[in-house]
Amino acid sequence: MPQLPTATILGTVKDSTGAIGRRNHGEKSGNRSDSHRRWCGGRLVSFLGAPGGRLRGAGGTTRFPLRSAKRLDLDGVPGGSCEFYAPAWSSRSNGRRDRGGASRQYDIREFLSASIILAWILTIILFMGLAKAAAAEEQEHRITVWDGVFTAAQADRGREAYALHCSSCHGNELQGGAGPALQGLQFIDNWREDSLKSLFTFIQTRMPLRARGTLGEATYLDILTYILSMNSFPAGSKELTNDALGSTELIGKDGPAPIPKFALISVVGCLTKSGDEWKLEKVSAPLRSRQEKPTPAEMQASAARPLGTGTFRLVYIDSLRPVFVAEQHVGHKLHAHGYLLSNDKGEGLSVTWLEAVASMCSE
Repeated sequence: MPQLPTATILGTVKDSTGAIGRRNHGEKSGNRSDSHRRWCGGRLVSFLGAPGGRLRGAGGTTRFPLRSAKRLDLDGVPGGSCEFYAPAWSSRSNGRRDRGGASRQYDIREFLSASIILAWILTIILFMGLAKAAAAEEQEHRITVWDGVFTAAQADRGREAYALHCSSCHGNELQGGAGPALQGLQFIDNWREDSLKSLFTFIQTRMPLRARGTLGEATYLDILTYILSMNSFPAGSKELTNDALGSTELIGKDGPAPIPKFALISVVGCLTKSGDEWKLEKVSAPLRSRQEKPTPAEMQASAARPLGTGTFRLVYIDSLRPVFVAEQHVGHKLHAHGYLLSNDKGEGLSVTWLEAVASMCSE
């Protein structure tokens, strides 16, 4: 049978009152046993969860290991003493000693603390792995306008509504006129890398120009599907609904692509200054935006949004004074709104809004 490792005496009971006496250290060991209860001096003694023990009473001595030191219940000991032990784990197995010849001992509490820390680390690693796998799966299965998110019948209804309410400004073939064109590369660039919710909200709240928001949700949805069909996006078996807009991404025929220059975006990052130049570091992946100031919902989302690896130059940051004073926020995690810049100096942001979402810039 294997032996218990080196042990530390946690306590000694010497009289019939059950009072615990001295605490000291020794190098006792005991044989393994599955029993949690032993007789001591003719009386039953319960070792509840003690990691190891030795009962020494009038009837002799017996030893056994248990799980964790919590409580020692004694019901009177008429003679002798009862001692209980906690393993002091050796740095090497089988009782080996270190180079100096001394046995290396550690308190069981240190061992348990290290075990708990290790368990937490493994849990965090597992959680991060699951989160990355979930994100990859979501990326792989995300819905786009190429998945047939509307029906041909819905687009036909939209064609009739468009002819009645939209064609006078945008042209019979969506080629543009008094209003911009609603098909072609420029139109796709204006709205790609964003959800259909943004395009729908723009149409619903601003069109028709002289009667904004008057057509009803179903009619606006039909018009949107007609615009999609005229940009060669395929029809499917289910009609497009309001609930699906936010989870359906508009991308070009070549798939996801970088956000175009001068698009309005939002990011989070850490404010730094190098010489006379202000920068955001650890910048997250940019998201397209449709207004120059964030909504309360966007600010709340940015507080929980993870940092990234990008670096953005900040242009026209002084134009935000006195509402935003950059010197007061160095090292803070910021939400930033602005127009995307890209040139030989790298990526930049012509800022329209900066606001701190955390006083510390760390994950």
